[in-house]
Amino acid sequence: MRGIPTERLEELYSDLLDHGNSRTGRGLSPKTVLDAHVIIRSSLDDAIRRGLLRTNPAKAAHAPKHRRNHCNSRTERPINTRPPLGRSM
Repeated sequence: MRGIPTERLEELYSDLLDHGNSRTGRGLSPKTVLDAHVIIRSSLDDAIRRGLLRTNPAKAAHAPKHRRNHCNSRTERPINTRPPLGRSM
């Protein structure tokens, strides 16, 4: 098995972010692309354990960061903030 260049994985992640949804042509969310990266990395780790690869290029690839939404859907304010003094929720 030949190795996969790290740059190719990063191109894949970029393509998925830009137009990865085959139905709409729109990009996938960073969380979805990050999930794909985790699967690829795990699969390549298995290939190393089986002696098919020497190194895992996914370990060096930059996957998108997943940004958490820190808002509470009921208040639409960040979770760790308090209401202004004198007001109750």
